[in-house]
Amino acid sequence: MIDCSILTFQEVHYLIPTLAIAQAINAPLFNVSDKNATCWGFYAWQSFNVPIFSFDFLPLADKKIKSLKLAILHGITSDTDSPYYFAMVFEERVRRLKMTSDNIAWADDNKTQAIIVDKKESIAVTLVDLPALTRTANTLATTTSAQVAK
Repeated sequence: MIDCSILTFQEVHYLIPTLAIAQAINAPLFNVSDKNATCWGFYAWQSFNVPIFSFDFLPLADKKIKSLKLAILHGITSDTDSPYYFAMVFEERVRRLKMTSDNIAWADDNKTQAIIVDKKESIAVTLVDLPALTRTANTLATTTSAQVAK
């Protein structure tokens, strides 16, 4: 059994291990310097300057957002000495569930899409590849930081 959370953004449900979420918060005000950029900005969280993204890594300009929330995620990196955090936006409350082989049905051969049955409700989810998400977030944050510094 795996404790998982579903984060919803733009009507897509993303399934992620609950342990990957450092904190989920209502989004504070943050400056978006370029609404056409894939990195939406940065949020000062604890002692980190956390880059903010959407799960689809698309710019803010194309979005109609209900109520914005941030999930601060533990990034997975090969450097175990320095933690890496990044934030993904989502719109609805975090939904936690216990995932087992009995309540998941794979919807594709790559096992990136699935149907989860929770309390007699079927939920179509996209499984989050946390290492790939971390790499993309890190690359985009580094590029954005370099552009801001110019």
